[in-house]
Amino acid sequence: AVLSFTGLSDSWGLRFSAAFMLSCMFVDRLRDLLRKLEYAVCLTVSHIVDPKLHTLSQATIITLSVLLAPIHFAVICVSSVLMAPVVPVFGLPIFLLGYPRPLRCLPSLLRSTSNHSNDASTPYYKQMLPSILAAIRRHVSSGMLSRARAGDFFALRKEPYFVWVQMLEEGNDYVIVTVKGLELQTTSCHTVEANVVDRIFENSVFADDGGGGD
Repeated sequence: AVLSFTGLSDSWGLRFSAAFMLSCMFVDRLRDLLRKLEYAVCLTVSHIVDPKLHTLSQATIITLSVLLAPIHFAVICVSSVLMAPVVPVFGLPIFLLGYPRPLRCLPSLLRSTSNHSNDASTPYYKQMLPSILAAIRRHVSSGMLSRARAGDFFALRKEPYFVWVQMLEEGNDYVIVTVKGLELQTTSCHTVEANVVDRIFENSVFADDGGGGD
């Protein structure tokens, strides 16, 4: 007698593929849920601890956070399933479900009539672009950016230059990124933002060095 296992093998392979796809989706949504929970907790604690954020009294914030905790958790769960953002109302630790939107966008797909080549800072960033892309390629190949995922941002800072790098897509042997440079025209807002970023970078370096270093 000849037994055929073709149908059984195809059925098992289909079930395995479906189970693998569902498990990957579950892990991705779970990771997104944990990130949003961390964001909600950090925002709530910041409003309680930081006096500059006391638009409401500490007692009011704590009471609202405790009473609304089940609702906030449900909102975050739904937002993770729908891949929608969580929006704090007026910057307060009161969270609502935002409208679903694309996580990232390829600039080549945008139809823009503005010409950015006339900007005075464009030539400087064009000269920096090859070295930035080479550094990203080198770090990805060496595994230094192995934990980077699509949607992550990287800030590059050198003297007056400030560059945002967003990873749009990553695969086994390639990454797609967008590189945006801050205009070199100095304004009060740019100065404040640059000072804050410099302090964050300095604190990160000192923390890595064990609290000191040149």
